[in-house]
This record gives sequence, structure tokens and C-alpha cells, in this order.
Amino acid sequence: MKFVFVIWEDAFSADFWMPKSGAEDLSPLMNKSVGFVVKDNENFLSIAQTYNDSDHINNLLVLPKRSIYSIQEQELSWKSR
Repeated sequence: MKFVFVIWEDAFSADFWMPKSGAEDLSPLMNKSVGFVVKDNENFLSIAQTYNDSDHINNLLVLPKRSIYSIQEQELSWKSR
């Protein structure tokens, strides 16, 4: 599986009271995630944090392509036991 580093933008949400003047300075958040590519098409990228020898995945993140700023493929090497 390909392993990638992704920079993507997400909405900012607040569930507490704040002055309107403080809210005017807020903006969407830039996030950085890494994972194994499960699916990559023109609309979205799915990455999993974990996968195993039985071809099962865990901690799936599905990102709309319109929110992704960059995708960088990373080299990984490890020895299986």
C-alpha cells in the first residue's frame, strides 16, 4: 500500500460562548495527516492509519479532494517478523 502525508483544510467549529469580535478572527484549520492509501479518485482520498496482514484496516479518514492542499507519497521500509 502507498503511504502518504496529506495537508488538508477543515472547518472550525466552536461550541462555547465568545464575543463576536473574537469570532471574526477565526478561520478554517489546516491539518496534517499520514496514512496508507485505501482509495484515491477524482473526488476523494481515503487513508487508513493501520492495516494488518489479513488485509483489514483501522482508523479510516475520507477526505474530499477539494479540501486537500497537497499529497506527498512517502517511502517506508520495514522487516516483517
